[in-house]
Amino acid sequence: MDSFNKDIVDKGELDSIIDKLSKIFEDFYAFYETSKNPPSYNNYQNKVNIKEEFEKMKKAENRSFYSFYQDLSKLIGKLNDGHTHINFQNIHNSKYFFNYTHEIVSPIDLYIKNVNNETTKMFGKLHLDQNLYKYFINNETVLKVIQDNLDVPIKSINSKDPFEYIEDFGSGYLNLRNPHGTFTLLFNLFNRASLSTLPLSIEKLTGFTVVYENDQTFTTDFIITYSKKIEQDISVIEAGLDLNNINKEINYLYAPEINELPYELLNITEYDMENNMPQFSLGVQDSPTNDNNAKIKWKYNFENIFKCGIYKDTNIYFIKSFMTNNMNKFITKLVKCAEYFDKNTNPIFLITSMNGGGLGVMSKYLIEMLSPHSSSLFYNRIRRTKAFVDHDKSIYFTTDKCKLVSSIDYLTNTFMAKYNENLNDSLTDLTLVADGAIRSQLDDYKFNLKNPRKPTDIVVFTDGFSFSATSIFLKFLQYSGGGITVGYFGNPQKRENVTFDSSLSPSAIISTEKLNEYSPEFKDLNDKYNVKMQFAYLQSFYDYSSPSTFPLEYEITPVDEKIPLYENFNESLNLDAFVNFGKNFIEKYKTKCNPKNKKLYLLDEKCQFSDKHMHGGHLCGTDGIWNLSECVPTYCDINYIFNHTSQKCVFNYCSIPPYNALIIIENTAFSLSILILIGTFIYLTWSRKKQKLKIGKNDLLSEGNDELLN
Repeated sequence: MDSFNKDIVDKGELDSIIDKLSKIFEDFYAFYETSKNPPSYNNYQNKVNIKEEFEKMKKAENRSFYSFYQDLSKLIGKLNDGHTHINFQNIHNSKYFFNYTHEIVSPIDLYIKNVNNETTKMFGKLHLDQNLYKYFINNETVLKVIQDNLDVPIKSINSKDPFEYIEDFGSGYLNLRNPHGTFTLLFNLFNRASLSTLPLSIEKLTGFTVVYENDQTFTTDFIITYSKKIEQDISVIEAGLDLNNINKEINYLYAPEINELPYELLNITEYDMENNMPQFSLGVQDSPTNDNNAKIKWKYNFENIFKCGIYKDTNIYFIKSFMTNNMNKFITKLVKCAEYFDKNTNPIFLITSMNGGGLGVMSKYLIEMLSPHSSSLFYNRIRRTKAFVDHDKSIYFTTDKCKLVSSIDYLTNTFMAKYNENLNDSLTDLTLVADGAIRSQLDDYKFNLKNPRKPTDIVVFTDGFSFSATSIFLKFLQYSGGGITVGYFGNPQKRENVTFDSSLSPSAIISTEKLNEYSPEFKDLNDKYNVKMQFAYLQSFYDYSSPSTFPLEYEITPVDEKIPLYENFNESLNLDAFVNFGKNFIEKYKTKCNPKNKKLYLLDEKCQFSDKHMHGGHLCGTDGIWNLSECVPTYCDINYIFNHTSQKCVFNYCSIPPYNALIIIENTAFSLSILILIGTFIYLTWSRKKQKLKIGKNDLLSEGNDELLN
């Protein structure tokens, strides 16, 4: 850590960085005003005046960049917004400045299990392969204590209850609006995390003391890693790694880089992680892998991020990301899975595990394939600032008949949002988020389901972290009453008294590239320090007919049920648990229901309405039993939208190709560049599967939160 603190930076330079960052937030951050007085969550409200907080960061003396970065990370942490990141990739080309090659690795792998129906305990096991553990920890006592106490609950970590320790681990740097999602994330990051994500102090990384309930104990340090790429022909002894079983396709290794860091140094390759440690992906425990012990043989598997198969008369989807470089194959697999499941009438279970998001259009597409009863229209407002008016050149679609409008026209109109007595925000009119070229081609892949499942035949499991585009999927599904949602993981000690929100951060984000184009302040920072930065710039709403007072970012969407399962999904270890819980809920919801959920319906073909496009069902009564005596509107036919205000089905002008022709006719005053764009859009709408999908700006509705997981 002393090595990091060697980078002493002039006060004037740091103050200049602070001023520029403050201006960027003021110009573009969607929740700049909302953060000053946001709605409370679980009786907790975190007020942040971003401009004032930046001013507080200015110090009276020169200091290390690491110290400055810690303060900056704490400010970001106060926002409780996992979409917001700032990372300086290389300051002064310093040899020692931390970046994504510097990571911390925990000395023990923690896990949680139920001791009985009412008691949940934390345990520990070896994090590393035994030989690697001896090599890097170099402490036989630590190794022996961990091995001897595999089945003994941990009483305390650093004198704290182990669950409180996890909540405190990374506290100040990673605070999300969902306490259960925060716990799930921190529990995963405890095993391995980048110092750029968690710039922890030396006190957090040394003197790690575990006491078991039998009073046995050990004390050690976290391992700090630094990766340096070397050629494979380097001496095995010099590298300090056992290469007996090296995959011959790997053409490089990472060997220990000797520098002045005062701690043992471990360098981990992807090979090491796959063979000697728990599975990881982007800094967290990885999701399922196909192995000889797997209980399910997946029918379709795409890049290990999306899988589907049948197990014990249930259809299982697993998805851990909505982002890939090969959209065609991703979509093809989605469709094949839907076709495969459409051959039976069994219930569908979908499991997300540490899903960091991706393309929002893909998450909405999955909703439509999974639950045809769900609506996926998504509306936004932009916080209107001079910077956006001056720089934004995007195209938007109106809520009225899906008309195309230019950014000039769209950003001119202002809606004054009055959140409370002391806070007003200047926002644009509502606009429909267009899914662009990808969406126009997705329709070519769709087919009519012969056996569409009722919402009560669909169970979606979420670990509470489900992030970004995954949150769009979950919140839209819940808003439309498209399925039963079940929460797992989270903090068992807060199981009953803290609301288990299904997901986090469903907002669209502004990226490094767009900031570089829009903001001269950011471009200057980017040129000097190779800055990566992102944060929300849209305020999202479910439905234009009844937008909530606050943006969707702050809305709580509680799960219907919670299960006492506190680990990532693993097809070899806990698939049966998910399936058994899911089957129990399918059976329960045949007669009973969640009285707090007035959006989930029991569909009934006997419910008829004068509107021929309307379908009906029954709401849950206050007694937790379906109210079969009353029929209520539930959902509309394809190409129609259920207007929750009028309780009628309204034609969706954005759902069919002909509306594109109307766009040209009604917008003849647009510039040539806009007309060319429209023409391209029409062409893509009518083109077929032969074309490769192209990702445009409007498709990046909600990007994955990869930086948070690194």
